[in-house]
Amino acid sequence: MIVLPLAFDRWATVEHLGDQQRRAYIADELRRLDRDGAPLLTVALSQTDDAVRHIAVTALRDNADGEGRTIYDHGRQWVLALVEGEAPPDRDAQGRQLPPELRGKVLRTKVANLGGNVPATADKHELGRWNAEARQSRERSRGDLYRYVDITRSPSPFAFEDAVKVLSMWGVGVNAKQYRRASTPDRRGVDEEAHGQCLWLVAEHPPKPAAPAPTSRKAA
Repeated sequence: MIVLPLAFDRWATVEHLGDQQRRAYIADELRRLDRDGAPLLTVALSQTDDAVRHIAVTALRDNADGEGRTIYDHGRQWVLALVEGEAPPDRDAQGRQLPPELRGKVLRTKVANLGGNVPATADKHELGRWNAEARQSRERSRGDLYRYVDITRSPSPFAFEDAVKVLSMWGVGVNAKQYRRASTPDRRGVDEEAHGQCLWLVAEHPPKPAAPAPTSRKAA
């Protein structure tokens, strides 16, 4: 079982205040969580209050509290791995089965649409590569339509935006229906109480808190 630390529990006392006070409160909570070694991004994304989640994720993305102060060390990485004991789907987002050596060991998940950022001002050749007809042709030939990342059982660093996409899809309380559909596409009558109780497939691995400096003791 994964248990997240209590966070932002005094939000009701500051949510009616100005933006500066709200950001300051969220930033202080994130710094406290960071000192405690909590999974910052997971805690932020799991918040049910839209305002808290938006302010917290923005502060983490920018590593800034809006007043010129950082939230965490600049060298921090966003490290993800499969949850211990959980088996990922054996297909990607296009329904293509993974190679046998990766099944049960790798979650291959999409983080962006290929060609999704092509501007309308691009040349005709580039626009033609990603129009609806071209995408259908690519899909028929089993080519990639999305940019994928692989999550394994070994903790690995990911870009912030990719980590947000992965944790939002697979890390922060994946609902039971989605989990069952992805994990057992051919089964019927799955027992909800017996399957998918974790509801997580990916866990964030925060850096370990720095050990306190040893105190020197004067000789008697």
